[in-house]
Amino acid sequence: MAQHSSSAHALPQTALPQGNQLQKGSLGLWSIIFFVIAAASPLTGVVGGLPVAFMAGNGAGVPCVYVLAGALLLIFSFGFIAMSRYVVNAGAFYAYIAQGLGTHSGIAGLGIALLAYTAIQLAVTAMFGFFFAQFVQMHTGIAAPWWLFSLLMQAAVVALGIAKIELGGKVLGVLMLMEVGIVVLVDAAIVTQPIAFDISAFTPSTVFHGDVGIAMIFAICSFVGFETTVIYSEECRQPAKIIPRATLLAVVLITSFFSLSGWAFVQYARAAHVADLAANDPGMFVFTVTE
Repeated sequence: MAQHSSSAHALPQTALPQGNQLQKGSLGLWSIIFFVIAAASPLTGVVGGLPVAFMAGNGAGVPCVYVLAGALLLIFSFGFIAMSRYVVNAGAFYAYIAQGLGTHSGIAGLGIALLAYTAIQLAVTAMFGFFFAQFVQMHTGIAAPWWLFSLLMQAAVVALGIAKIELGGKVLGVLMLMEVGIVVLVDAAIVTQPIAFDISAFTPSTVFHGDVGIAMIFAICSFVGFETTVIYSEECRQPAKIIPRATLLAVVLITSFFSLSGWAFVQYARAAHVADLAANDPGMFVFTVTE
């Protein structure tokens, strides 16, 4: 009887399918950076966030605000990655707060994170519906409601979410490479024009003119997902080395991408006019410049 009871208790551990466990040592440095940059959604930040930052923020000073945001997050990252060496857990912020301040504080932090991510998800979903409705009307003449496309997009996201992770990863990879490529091509087309470079966007008088706080909000939001490096600790090769490098590299790459892209648009419109040009039609600002 005792032997039967002992083997019954041991059964769940030995019978657990390997496919339901995290695959140890399956992710390297660039795999994690890839996931982080994909979560930051570069094209969404450029098309949706950058024009509003120009219009409602500090105008031509926006590119430097991205640099300031990146510097702040780098400082934060040093403490963040120091914790990752001692707490290897897919819970990320929740796990760290719970370890340092207790379970109740961890749950409070979890609630704030869920609220913030839900708000971001609603904003991104509505943004997708708006731009897709514009696209359909432009090419077919059909004026369909934006929320219809938002619902279709969410259905596709759910379908990919419950499918095999390899399928979602491949779709995500293709889309991310395309969106980064589009922005880089636009930036290159602008900066190769035969016009004098305008670096006033990085001068203090320009940076601290207007509503710097609003611009900072959009800049910080463009880094959403950089903290997700630590959730891959259990699947990462040598997490003590790779997680810190991935976190710092991700912040540097995202900072460079958005700062240089913002400066390219300032270069196109010139510092004195970029805010007005964005205010004329913030939804189509990037498309207008690209054309």
